[in-house]
Amino acid sequence: MSPINRLALLGRISGQLHWQEKTLPSGAKEPFVILSKEVKIDLPDELKSVYDSFLAKMKIELVPTILKEEVQIQERTLGVKAYIVPMKIYKGEKKGFRGEWQILVLGKENFEKMKRQLDSVWREGGDGER
Repeated sequence: MSPINRLALLGRISGQLHWQEKTLPSGAKEPFVILSKEVKIDLPDELKSVYDSFLAKMKIELVPTILKEEVQIQERTLGVKAYIVPMKIYKGEKKGFRGEWQILVLGKENFEKMKRQLDSVWREGGDGER
């Protein structure tokens, strides 16, 4: 999907979202929305599928390359399954829309794997970067 079509999806729902404001260090205000189930519930029925489409695009197509690479590194080095989850969208005056994602590793087994790996690195004196 082209960048114009992605923005069109967001543009269709943008006016219906409940934007909050974040104050930047410069004092400027930047509107944002936390992407939660409540956001979809508050949308009119005809826009719920548009919201779902936007989230699907945000989970796959719009993810920054560095996050995709970090997930691959975690999965390869720690032996866990990691997920990229869209968390927020911001509406900037100069740069337009931008997103915020988190990398999640779920489950007790995956947590234990990560803990063992990190403990092992710690016992061996760290990762060599200081």
